[in-house]
Amino acid sequence: MASTSKSNYGLTPGEVMDTPIDYTTSIGWKQWEGAIRKLSDELYDGSLDKMPMFIKKLKYRASATGWSSICEINVKCIFNKYGKLSIEECIDNAKKYYVLESSRKMKETRDAQMSQQMIACIQNSMNVHSRWKTVARSLRLPSRGVPMRRLLSTVLCS
Repeated sequence: MASTSKSNYGLTPGEVMDTPIDYTTSIGWKQWEGAIRKLSDELYDGSLDKMPMFIKKLKYRASATGWSSICEINVKCIFNKYGKLSIEECIDNAKKYYVLESSRKMKETRDAQMSQQMIACIQNSMNVHSRWKTVARSLRLPSRGVPMRRLLSTVLCS
């Protein structure tokens, strides 16, 4: 007889709970490793002709890992409307994830962790040349107190 009870652990673990992931546990570490692995054996070279496939693979990873809460900015999906997002919108959105506590310590949130997972995944999926090109572009952006890593996906799409 099949069980009808619902599990607390889903196919998209990032969407099951909204508390920060404990990376010191086996489950937390496995979630990190699964989320940040490169999207395919062929690394993205930064070319425009390969970008749609790269974005499609990243969108699939976002769905599989539960990054949905960080994939919309002002009701615009970052995978479908990336050309319509301004740097200012991305900066304002990133400020929601990175908040200082009264002790001047960065507050750890699930969305900030998912953002870091996505950035690590993107970096692991790019070749060295395209990574350096993206870093060079990001250095010219006004970060306004937002960690530059959060803006990587926007720079990649610009």
